[in-house]
Amino acid sequence: MMRDADGSATGLAVDRYAPVADRVASAADQVQEVVIEGQLWELGQTNWPPCPAHPDGHPLQAAVVDSLAFWVCPADRSVVATIGEADAHNP
Repeated sequence: MMRDADGSATGLAVDRYAPVADRVASAADQVQEVVIEGQLWELGQTNWPPCPAHPDGHPLQAAVVDSLAFWVCPADRSVVATIGEADAHNP
């Protein structure tokens, strides 16, 4: 469960039988969606975490590359940061 400051909560779900990297990427994707739609949308900020190569174009995307979970650029599929180990521009 993710809890917001206003007391609301959103559940997250991952396939417990999936490989760890798939579970991490799935959880990161769900967190990103909750943050953008639940918190940043009202502020007009829908680009989180921002793609360093295209900061005004799109947010990074959670993906599995070579059995590890990364934040990647959805346009060129370049790997930006490992999910959970680098800030990926404050995710």
